[in-house]
Amino acid sequence: MKSTAKRRSERLQCKSKLALAEKGCTENVDVSVNDGNNSSFKQGNSKSTENAAKTFKKQKTRKRKISISSDDTVDSNISEDEWEEVDFAEPTNYEAHSDGTVEVTIRGAKPIETEESKWAKFIRQQVNRKIRDRQINCHKMHLLCYIAHLRIWTRALIQHETLTSLCLSLIPEGYITAAKHGFDVAVAERFMKWFRSAFQFTKRKYISTNGFCNSQIRRLEDLIGERAYEDDKDLASLLFLCLLSLKQCTRLCLSCQPITQKLTMNMLRSEHTEIFVKKNIDNNDNSAVWEKKLYEVTKKIKIKADDCSEYSDVKKCQVKKKANIKKSKENVESNSDQIASTSKRNIDSERNYWVEYWDHNNARWICMDPWYGSVDMPEGLEANATVPMHYVVCIDNNMGMRDVTARYASKFLSAEMRRLRVDSSWWTDTLKICILKYEAIYPEDQAPIGQIRGIDIYPRSSVFHLDGALNWMKHARMVKAGEKPYKVVKGRINHRAASQLKESRSLELYGYWQTEPYVPPKVVNGRIPRNEFGNLYVYKSSMVPEGCVHLQLSGLAAICRQLDIDCVPAVVGWEFHKGGNHPIIDGCVILKKHERILREAWKEFYEKKQIAAKKRLKERALKNWRRLVKGMLTMKKVRAKFLVVDHRSMQVDEKLEKKEDEVTAVDDTALSWPQTIFNFPGASIRDMVGWQLRLTPKEAAAKIVVAIIGLAIGAYAVASVYKPLQVSVDFRTNWICARVNYCATIKGNMTNVSNKLSTRKTNEDLTNVDDGGGYRDRSPSDSLFKRTFKFYKRHDVVPNLSEVLNLRSSLSSHGIVCSKFEPVVAPSDGILIKLGLRPVSKWTVSTITHRPGMIMLNDIFEPVSHLQWIKRSLFVYAEPPGFTNVGLKVSKVRNVFKEYGKQLRWSTLGLHYDWATKVYPLEGESLPEELVSLSDVLSQALGIGPMYADAAIINYYSRKSTLAPHVDRSERKLSSPLISLSFGQTAIYLAGGTDLDDPIDAFYIRSGDVLVVYGSQRLIYHAVPRIIKDKQFEDKDQPEEIVKYANENRVNITLRQVDEHK
Repeated sequence: MKSTAKRRSERLQCKSKLALAEKGCTENVDVSVNDGNNSSFKQGNSKSTENAAKTFKKQKTRKRKISISSDDTVDSNISEDEWEEVDFAEPTNYEAHSDGTVEVTIRGAKPIETEESKWAKFIRQQVNRKIRDRQINCHKMHLLCYIAHLRIWTRALIQHETLTSLCLSLIPEGYITAAKHGFDVAVAERFMKWFRSAFQFTKRKYISTNGFCNSQIRRLEDLIGERAYEDDKDLASLLFLCLLSLKQCTRLCLSCQPITQKLTMNMLRSEHTEIFVKKNIDNNDNSAVWEKKLYEVTKKIKIKADDCSEYSDVKKCQVKKKANIKKSKENVESNSDQIASTSKRNIDSERNYWVEYWDHNNARWICMDPWYGSVDMPEGLEANATVPMHYVVCIDNNMGMRDVTARYASKFLSAEMRRLRVDSSWWTDTLKICILKYEAIYPEDQAPIGQIRGIDIYPRSSVFHLDGALNWMKHARMVKAGEKPYKVVKGRINHRAASQLKESRSLELYGYWQTEPYVPPKVVNGRIPRNEFGNLYVYKSSMVPEGCVHLQLSGLAAICRQLDIDCVPAVVGWEFHKGGNHPIIDGCVILKKHERILREAWKEFYEKKQIAAKKRLKERALKNWRRLVKGMLTMKKVRAKFLVVDHRSMQVDEKLEKKEDEVTAVDDTALSWPQTIFNFPGASIRDMVGWQLRLTPKEAAAKIVVAIIGLAIGAYAVASVYKPLQVSVDFRTNWICARVNYCATIKGNMTNVSNKLSTRKTNEDLTNVDDGGGYRDRSPSDSLFKRTFKFYKRHDVVPNLSEVLNLRSSLSSHGIVCSKFEPVVAPSDGILIKLGLRPVSKWTVSTITHRPGMIMLNDIFEPVSHLQWIKRSLFVYAEPPGFTNVGLKVSKVRNVFKEYGKQLRWSTLGLHYDWATKVYPLEGESLPEELVSLSDVLSQALGIGPMYADAAIINYYSRKSTLAPHVDRSERKLSSPLISLSFGQTAIYLAGGTDLDDPIDAFYIRSGDVLVVYGSQRLIYHAVPRIIKDKQFEDKDQPEEIVKYANENRVNITLRQVDEHK
């Protein structure tokens, strides 16, 4: 089998040979002319290049970013020969700089790319890839060397106890005592001050000889004896030893600076590469020979010392770093006089070593910087370390290693940092990995790739997940016969059992290699097999026994029992609640021969169930209406009996009937109960009983009005919930009609009462009974357009569509004129075929006499092109550079229709409309060519004038989708028309006026129609309240999913010209 590199080489060779498209090349010559005595012409200098890059960055016509810099380094993922050469737009403005320099850009001729130059470019790319692979391997090897160095050095410090003893002898007794009780941040800061005063910087060189460990140990012994240090490594090692002598858990940190992964121009533009290109222009070597030649030429390209560091990329960071060092020096000088004495030493060198210790009280690692004397200041370590800080590795006194770059590097999550670091998977496999409970190493004889603290390290690829036999069955796999468990772990305890009966259980785990595909049991004597619980596991479709079928229909088990047909409940999963796991049963498994009978029986059962549900709904609605009317009658009786004059007084003295003022009898019984005083129209306040008690007459009357309004609102709510019953003829009996008339009477009484209460007003009232027998809420804020929109939007009751106009035929009573279309500028036949339009001779146009500026072109597209436009809208216009509503939630989304077809609602092209601010941007991508051409053809054919569409909105309507009332006024050029293309199912279109209460016309827009609005109709309110399914598409040449979508949905494309174009 060929390697990946070989296959890639062969593929690139074939691709280069078959490439026919030629790309242009632009040569930019920057000429710099100074006002002084001397003038110089510079080509490609850094200043002019940067200015040119800034100018070109403003141009939005290019498709790919090109980085122009004077630095020799480039991104490791992009080489010079892999850059795509594109043409820049000509700059229109030339400005002189403040220093008198004038920049002139001269556009050179485009050279023709020959076959030989294409081969040369291909060979350079191959060589550069080899160089990149070598550079990455060098980067990895350097990291491994850093890790090995840190391990060897730390092991030497820990194993030689003489060093810790010497450091302990230098530490004052007070710090030793404090460390026993708790080494917190305050103690660490005091200890750091002592440490910096105890060890002084020295210019004397302590040179180690004869071996690494022993000589370095002797060197450290000399430094401890002299209380001195040479560099940051010595100082961090001494602090590490001091903390170790205090019995603190500590670790040594190192900021690694490995060889960069980036490629430089010195590597990419090597003379060896050019010689190799000239020699191998016409070679016909096979892949093996070609790879060998590439390896040989890569060996000849040397890596210079300047190419091994990141210094050229971070010159600006160096300046900032020096400023931070100066600031840190000033802070250190202000700490104490002892530290001030040490500020004279040379500390301009960079610090890459520091120490951390474990704070038991706060349960976290505290960093200590011995070079600048700071404690628990991780943000300051990056400013004083070598730039960039992209690898920080630490090792503790137990030889455990960890990558802590995320803690100290401020740009750890940035893209710039990710480009500097090696692949995360390789870096993770190099360090220690933890084997979880349900994981194991396979095969057992897998050789470790290293050790840390005596623990073997294995590659991540050798770690496999294990599962029990039951869990493997969920994946439609079963343990092979005779297999022994690969691992045995402690199982979960049964918490339901009594404490004295709880026993420890074990769980046998198996690996994937110990399993085989699940073999379902067979049907014996027409009986479906079952498990010990009477069910059948059907986690996958392949687990259904042969000759059986899984029907996922609710209530199927009861039907099978009635028909005496064998069925087994299907367990498709498990759910965990109430302290245990419970099976999820979905449908039943039956014999295949019974499938048709059971489906028919279930359909009949389901229809009866629906009829019974509707009957229960009607009975419940009738019961609620009866309860409502009885309550209102009871309210009337209560008011007549208790909220008028006292009838007992009238019985005692009949003369009271002749008096104008009526007084209520007051007895002991009446006074023994709390009384609520009410005031009614036409009655004097002083005539009411107990007017001087708790409620004033106005408050009492207001409470009555509120109560009556509440009953009215309840009646309306019941009518709204059970609207389907309002259409039923049986439901509207004379008994209900009488009660409804009574409700209308009460409504009039309510109005009279509320008019006399100035402080209590309400905006809600009940209208008269409509044709459907129900009530309708009509608040004063509802406009005519909104009420019409709600009328056609209703799906619970089919609205009356007799007032919707059909523009494909003339109707003089409504001012509709449909006639043959006569184009002002006739389009060519080629354009018509390209856009899928019918011949102009077959076009018809409809106009509305009282709406000048609104034109409907009826069915002008060929029948086969309807599905083609729908397909283009779903698979092309919904993909980048188009922006959809799905893109608001899912970034960088692709295959929108296939992955998120049901969620797709709109897509924007060209100048993307901002739905939040309702503003178009000033710049954006250009529209597809067919949309621009179609808008111009239709606009000129109608005699409106040329149109250059630069924005489009595609709306995707489902059966219940709507478009709310709105006005399209966001375009900056409102004199251009709006062109709306409709495909798929039919829509009802509402056209109003500039005010929401202006007259409204409702008409159909069918598939293939084009609606054009301009002039006085450009700024009218319009909406789409309903989609009607009345068209069936059939086309075997189109995908089934497109035909299915067109039979259920509607697609509308609106073309707009936002700005003026010359």
